[in-house]
Amino acid sequence: MANYAKFVYRTSRFSNVPENLTEHLAESSPVIIAVWHGQHMLFPLMWPDHKPIEILISRHKSAEFGAAAFEKLGAKVIRGSGSGQSKTKPQKGGARSLRQMLRALNRGSSIASVVDIPVGPSRRAGRGIIKLAQLSGIPIVPLAVTTRNRILLNNWSRFAFNLPYSRGSIVLGEAITVARDADEATLESKRLQLEDCLNALIVQADTRVGRKPHYDAGGPVPKLNSSYYLYSGVTRLLSPLAPVLLARRLKRGKEQEGRTDEKLGRTSLPRPEGALVWLHAASIGEATSCLGLIAMLLQSRSDLNIVVTTTTITAAEVLAPRLPKRSFHQYAPLDVPGAVRRFLDHWCPDLAVFAESEIWPNNIAQLHKRQIPIALINGRISKRSYRRWRKVPGLIRALLARFDHISTQSHKDEQRLASLGPYNTVCYGNMKADVSPAPVSQKLLLELKQQIGKRYMWLAASTHQGEEEIILECHKKLKVDFPGLLTIIVPRHRERAEAISTLIATGNLTVTTRSSGKAIGRDTDIYLADTLGELPLFYELSEISFIGGSLVEIGGHNPIEAIDGNSAILHGPFVDNFNDMYKTLNRHGGVIKIADGTEMAKAIGLLLNSQEKVTELVAKAKAQAARLKGATERTANALLELLDKSTRRAE
Repeated sequence: MANYAKFVYRTSRFSNVPENLTEHLAESSPVIIAVWHGQHMLFPLMWPDHKPIEILISRHKSAEFGAAAFEKLGAKVIRGSGSGQSKTKPQKGGARSLRQMLRALNRGSSIASVVDIPVGPSRRAGRGIIKLAQLSGIPIVPLAVTTRNRILLNNWSRFAFNLPYSRGSIVLGEAITVARDADEATLESKRLQLEDCLNALIVQADTRVGRKPHYDAGGPVPKLNSSYYLYSGVTRLLSPLAPVLLARRLKRGKEQEGRTDEKLGRTSLPRPEGALVWLHAASIGEATSCLGLIAMLLQSRSDLNIVVTTTTITAAEVLAPRLPKRSFHQYAPLDVPGAVRRFLDHWCPDLAVFAESEIWPNNIAQLHKRQIPIALINGRISKRSYRRWRKVPGLIRALLARFDHISTQSHKDEQRLASLGPYNTVCYGNMKADVSPAPVSQKLLLELKQQIGKRYMWLAASTHQGEEEIILECHKKLKVDFPGLLTIIVPRHRERAEAISTLIATGNLTVTTRSSGKAIGRDTDIYLADTLGELPLFYELSEISFIGGSLVEIGGHNPIEAIDGNSAILHGPFVDNFNDMYKTLNRHGGVIKIADGTEMAKAIGLLLNSQEKVTELVAKAKAQAARLKGATERTANALLELLDKSTRRAE
């Protein structure tokens, strides 16, 4: 590795800034050199021989070769992490390596460190190097290295494998100093300054060697590749079948009577005057999480209207009555070229906003072609989707590059999206933590309490296939110690009610369905709440709630609704959809994690026996839920900035 780096350096023509780069570094030493991952193999070769330098290298096994190579190139190596606090887990040896670097600077050695945090997102500076500059009083000197001939690896850091016989450039930025008495706000400001400077230096270095800047730095957006044109062609060929498909779905009750044309891009509603935002949220969870955002956007601009699209009937039924003035519901167009074109021709949005994981190629391509800004908000990407997109890296990178803003609900989602495409993803947190509690009818609540009386009770909410069997077995075990126990099941999909009723009956248990209108009887074992939009009512009714989609690999559901309903929460191991939320709640003792039906029965039995434990769980969960809020406001500010740019350009 060391010999190859020398070979590249000696066979390439370097144009540096400043021109007398080596002499400049010799005069200014000691300094703290900051560089992005993937650009750090060549710069030791231009370091002045008589000036000592020590390079921070990770303790990870994969960094062993790099550490040995740097030593061959004449640099000392410090093993550890200089990025400060990782977003996923504590960095190994961080405090120890910080002390070693401070001692090295006191000896007169310079320090070099990559500053973005493994495992991404890349081009995001950590706080560690800022802290080092603050404690030492030594300035940070940002540095970028590039060669015209190179291979960019498809990993989180976009590691640049430099090739020989090339044009190269090493560019130094202005020194950044950090005062010893700097407060937290100043430290963050310096971190952002370093981040911006390094990104600007990359553009400068690439331009000097004749390369176009990466699209994140203002360069051209990657062209759509053959995968997109294949997708577009197939959807175009199949588009004549769309009316037939919608008609069949209508017969099965999966489409709304009289509104199937909306999915073909046709509508009877006129476009309102003034600025218009198109906000798309596929289903009920995404849609309700956007209600606060919609209110903030409308409050900020009196000339603004918002067309909100969903794909499911349940989302439309729940959302439409709750939309404020100057916002209205439509069904989203199918992702076929004709439907998308008709939709955009009619509505002409000034900004398009997609919630969570809605990445539709034809929609995105046509929006970008019309120069309509696109934002992905509250973004998330499951393991399955991530693996699927990795199979078409050129397509997903080109699609994500067309977004003007991408914000995610967790750091894990941020890392996955950044590794697929752009560097400029940002984690704002989960907007679902900001959702206001849905209004609960106190009359209905009182009626249910009177029907139940003093019976023991617990709730299984948002359950999926494979979980009801576990819940029913749990009910049978608990009923031995808690006679008259009532279990309430609220399935995630109400169309499964008949199958669940059959399952209950075969288990020799009595069931009363809410849709039947019958009251809960003394002999009712299971109350099946198979109605729409009443989950908040049952959270407020029950002091103990298991949140489904977590004992099977669905990814879990939002715990905030249960917390707002003052219900103690249990969940299974599969909570990837709300990973950061559950991690925080578990860390502070606000929820109980279970692995199976045995642990479920044990945990519910404990809570049924202890009102104090229930109260303690609810209090801890509420305290942490308050800390999780704020994503909606951050998202609204980013979208308003995009919208202002769009409307100014239109004028």
